[in-house]
Amino acid sequence: MSENENISLLELLDNIIDRINGLRSMFIYLIIGSLILSPAAIILSLIVIFHPLILLLLIRQQPLLAWILLSASIGTMLLSFITLYFSLKEYKFFTKWSKRYCNYLSRKEKLEEELKKENLL
Repeated sequence: MSENENISLLELLDNIIDRINGLRSMFIYLIIGSLILSPAAIILSLIVIFHPLILLLLIRQQPLLAWILLSASIGTMLLSFITLYFSLKEYKFFTKWSKRYCNYLSRKEKLEEELKKENLL
């Protein structure tokens, strides 16, 4: 039998929690990048949409290009709002993660000590 077949459900969950904790810093960097880039994309899209000269000059010279630029700006703005929403949601989750992970580790250590005292581990 291989080593993976002998892993209990609690050990598997413990490995998953440790893995998430290890990847937490990468997620935080991605979230911070998204929190910076999403508002920048929204602002740039709003400038393209509402600036009086950009679309007016394009409509006169290249109407198809103007419609493509307008629809791309609207799509970018919508995707940026969605990204911003999920980034804020995940940021709240990961800011609470450290406290919960420390609580989990202390409970795990207490449980292991109790099991060792009773010779069950």
